[in-house]
Amino acid sequence: MPTLTSKDGVSILTFDRPPLNAFDYETLQETVEALEALAAAPPASGVVITGANGIFSAGVDVKALPTYDTGKRREVGQLITAVTAHLTAIPTPVVAAVNGHAIGAGFIVILCCDYRIVVDDPKIKLSLPEIAAGLPFPNGPRAVVHHELPSPLRRRLTLMGDAISPPEMAAFNLVDDLAAPDDLMADAIAASKKLSGHAGFTVIKQQIRGPLAKATKDGMENADPYLP
Repeated sequence: MPTLTSKDGVSILTFDRPPLNAFDYETLQETVEALEALAAAPPASGVVITGANGIFSAGVDVKALPTYDTGKRREVGQLITAVTAHLTAIPTPVVAAVNGHAIGAGFIVILCCDYRIVVDDPKIKLSLPEIAAGLPFPNGPRAVVHHELPSPLRRRLTLMGDAISPPEMAAFNLVDDLAAPDDLMADAIAASKKLSGHAGFTVIKQQIRGPLAKATKDGMENADPYLP
């Protein structure tokens, strides 16, 4: 967790930690390393991020978290912020291919992506349950939430702890396409290649999404109060 493969020139990063692709300390480290490498040597045709096991990601492993001491729990928050910073630093297209539930940090990853394709299934849950778990947002996710979510939905997801479905997410213009399960990866790869074919993509991504990239980078460099 994660695995990195390639198809048609597009790098495919797959979260694969059964059963829920949840992030424990070690897998957060591995994810940061993979994203840092992609940001340093970006694939010309872009990156697709998806999940194995019929789920995108359940976010932080809430079973592992209580077993960590205070210092390690703080590091978990710093690592989550590093995920957002390195992900938003990738200058080529980053496409989310969302095949199942995306909870907490898993949902934050989707919001960091430039293009989002989600399986058209109303049973899929997309949520930020930090309020129910008593987990404050780390610096990076906090910046992502403020940059990417419109105010009414931001309040609903963060203060009320509601989950939304892909069709609801599409109604807020947070999904670029809804796909059948069998078409998801092909559609995501095609979208990545199409976006990377635009001559001005890298420059304009920096202009439009640069403020988010800066905010997440600043979050990584500043002290993070996150402490479950």
